[in-house]
Amino acid sequence: MVSSVFAMHTAMDKAVTAGIALVGLRNNCHYGAAGYYAAMALEKDMIGISMANDIPTVNAPGARGPVMGSNPFAFAAPAGDELPILLDMATSTVAGGKVFAAAALGKTIPAHWLLDADTKPTTDPTLFSHAASLTALGGYKGYGIAFMIEVLAGLLTGAAVRWEVLSWTFSDPSKPTGHGAAFIAVNIASFMPVQQFKNRMDRAIREISGTEKAPGADQIYLPGQLEWERRKNALAHGIDLPDDVVASLRALANDLDLQLPFTRLRS
Repeated sequence: MVSSVFAMHTAMDKAVTAGIALVGLRNNCHYGAAGYYAAMALEKDMIGISMANDIPTVNAPGARGPVMGSNPFAFAAPAGDELPILLDMATSTVAGGKVFAAAALGKTIPAHWLLDADTKPTTDPTLFSHAASLTALGGYKGYGIAFMIEVLAGLLTGAAVRWEVLSWTFSDPSKPTGHGAAFIAVNIASFMPVQQFKNRMDRAIREISGTEKAPGADQIYLPGQLEWERRKNALAHGIDLPDDVVASLRALANDLDLQLPFTRLRS
């Protein structure tokens, strides 16, 4: 995560004069939330893009077993009076962390999340990742985007690729995982006045928000809108931790004979 922040700052610095810059990392490790680095560009009135490769856990159409990583991707663009656009996604149908969370809580999962060793849909999260693979987001479309990220974050940067990447969770922690990442900054001022761009963004956002809604729909959300609202609520009232995280923290606190420093925990 330290190297990723440095890389995004470097991309933004270079974009000031170059207009657009791509900075790659190799041999870093799991880089955390892709959206964090893309959103860094918002403070500089830039467009930010962030992506990384990972050990294969995601099936490809026609394959038996995992072919690509869940290769995350994030995109951020500033607006004027409206909230910035922030897309942060895995290229699998669901992030692997959600499957691990369901397994930790003893819950089943939707059948379209995982394919077992015979490429049959399964609701058993405990099969991941040794005996099941994640489905690709949108089938061949998610697979194609994941491959693009593998090229930019892995092949182009000289990082480990596919099965050369080690698992940051299960592999020997004394060995580098070899992950790769790529960060892109676009200096809006190199293309048009920043305020003109923000006005155009506001207009596009308002037009989408004002689109006639489907029966039963209360609102049309823009990418990142829910996350910005949750961030605002978290800053005011604290973070509502997921059940599996609470369970892990309680177990760790018990092991170390520590008091949890939280005023309220969800059961």
